Amino acid sequence: CYLVCFGELPQGIDPKSHIGVHGCEALPVLPKVGRSVLRHLRLTNTHFLKRSMPAYLVEMQQKVSKLARRWEIDALVCMVPSAAELLLQVNLPKLLDFCDSRTLTLQRVLENRGSKMPMRKRLGISVRYFRERYRERALVRQFDRTMTVSIADRDCLLEISGEHSDRIVVIPNGVSASALDLEAAGGDRKRSVVFWGNLDFPPNWTAIDYFNREIFLPYLADKEIEWHIIGKGADASVRELAKHPFVHLHGFVEDLYAEILSHGVMVNPMVEGSGLKNKVLEAFACYLPVVSTTMGIEAVGVQSDEHCLVADDPAAFAGAVIRCLDDEGLVASMSAAARQFVEDRFEWCAIGKQLDDIVRDLAR
Repeated sequence: CYLVCFGELPQGIDPKSHIGVHGCEALPVLPKVGRSVLRHLRLTNTHFLKRSMPAYLVEMQQKVSKLARRWEIDALVCMVPSAAELLLQVNLPKLLDFCDSRTLTLQRVLENRGSKMPMRKRLGISVRYFRERYRERALVRQFDRTMTVSIADRDCLLEISGEHSDRIVVIPNGVSASALDLEAAGGDRKRSVVFWGNLDFPPNWTAIDYFNREIFLPYLADKEIEWHIIGKGADASVRELAKHPFVHLHGFVEDLYAEILSHGVMVNPMVEGSGLKNKVLEAFACYLPVVSTTMGIEAVGVQSDEHCLVADDPAAFAGAVIRCLDDEGLVASMSAAARQFVEDRFEWCAIGKQLDDIVRDLAR
């Protein structure tokens, strides 16, 4: 296995011992260009790349082709969709990793917030949606196989590409070994809810905004239930929430698992986005009960009331949170079932075996 990356590796990193690859080559990152009127005329970012920096595109395609010949490569795996165009001229079997579909993500933004947006912003997102749809359709057709992390993302890519179902496979994310090494926390849990993730990621801050407006303030705050928010990238609107006496913004923490183990409930009130929410797997591994919207657990495959509680109505969501905080028997049985579910399906070696099989089949 060889790695081609963009930009230099961090100092002190040896590809073979630290990453596990036989060799590594770093290519120059995409050059910065001035704001051009061409960006408004592009059908997709692929077309803009061809028009605005054709020399870079041709040079990188040639470099990748030379590396493939030198290393005697049997198949290419593209883990960065933004670099997919650099591989299209290489005459080898190719696998593309669409971790989640941008088309599906933008479609859900329009469905959730579209009618409330100013016309100009809604138009901008609509244009991005059609560009991403066109690009993803083209790439799925040009690569031999495509993988994604959820059935919803696969179905979206199948619909826009018109390809057969065996061309797109679902391989989920996994949960870290350090999380699976944890034991259930002893003692009483805090009467609190916790949410974590990169807070500059739109699906996360829209989830926070929804939870605050529709669930926390109307139903939970007056019961003195504390809400803890963990993650980097909080903007002014999220920091403003932390002025409430029962809302605590922690920012980035070095040891996430140590921070979340003592909380009462993990909430996952996702109303936008796609893909598989790693935070749900982490909560399950930490024996932390989860209350989620349907969208938040769509890629996990769990059963409501067996592994977690699911509610899309704000009042029902708040009721599920209170139920978890008050019913120790429910939490014990649900947390044990969820932990076993993660061990059975989301351990990295089993997931790696699925990917290994696909790559070997592609190379043949």
